Amino acid sequence: MEAAVLAGVLLLASGCGSAEMPENKETYSYASYAHPEMVGAIDVSSILSVAVNRPEGSWRVSYNPEKDTEAFYSAWEVTEGYQTVRMADISSVRTLFEAVETLAESRQGQKAGQIEEGKSGVTVIYEDQSEHEVLSVRFSLDDLPEGALMLQSLTAFDLILKLPVIENLVDLKRVELYFNTEKVNLSRKSDCWVLNGKEITQEKARALYQIVMGILLQGELEDKSKDFEVPGESLLTVRYIEKAGRTVEVIFGPSNDYRCQVEIDGAEEFWVYEEDVENIISTFTKELQ
Repeated sequence: MEAAVLAGVLLLASGCGSAEMPENKETYSYASYAHPEMVGAIDVSSILSVAVNRPEGSWRVSYNPEKDTEAFYSAWEVTEGYQTVRMADISSVRTLFEAVETLAESRQGQKAGQIEEGKSGVTVIYEDQSEHEVLSVRFSLDDLPEGALMLQSLTAFDLILKLPVIENLVDLKRVELYFNTEKVNLSRKSDCWVLNGKEITQEKARALYQIVMGILLQGELEDKSKDFEVPGESLLTVRYIEKAGRTVEVIFGPSNDYRCQVEIDGAEEFWVYEEDVENIISTFTKELQ
């Protein structure tokens, strides 16, 4: 993993969870909560969900209490905007929440109005600090203060963690890589790791796994021309087999120019640099010699 990404993989310290939440807390529906008559202060630490709706696209970032443990990098997820739920980049989430805090401050004391159907707006679900009651409020994206202008252009991709998958090595039984005619099996054996039948040190296994996990998503396929989505064979397939039995499959390819599209458990939404994929292939090819 690159240092810039690791720096952002931190839990967001917040005061969430002290108020009683409805059973459908995972959806954070606007209609499920009381609405304040007047706009009040919204602190960064009180926010549970932010959803932005614009003609060019909609997305939602939400707090998942089930993942507010040491076993997860982040309890924040992009729950709308993609085919599957994506883990959020915590530094980007904090920047978003600071913009929301600025927006609420600029309209504090004003009547909390309704947004017309189909009009761009931002929906915030938060815990009122004085009453410990969860409230939902909507803001128009018109006449935003300077500190909240990012809400007009922020995308779901800006908010997600750029790793294709989040899998801890300690939770895996083995990792399989397929490229060209090769099959690489990095598997756990008792208290050590084995690479295609050859025992390697824990440090070596971690170093190899870091190279596999170091590839980063660079953009969305939806933002590229249809010429990019060309037929062809994949360059690399990686399968993560967890101790619990679940398998996560990531397919890199086909490629076009310097870009390589990515399929994550059947969903094709992103692309990575082809040279990053080739780096993984080159590293493991040398290890097999």
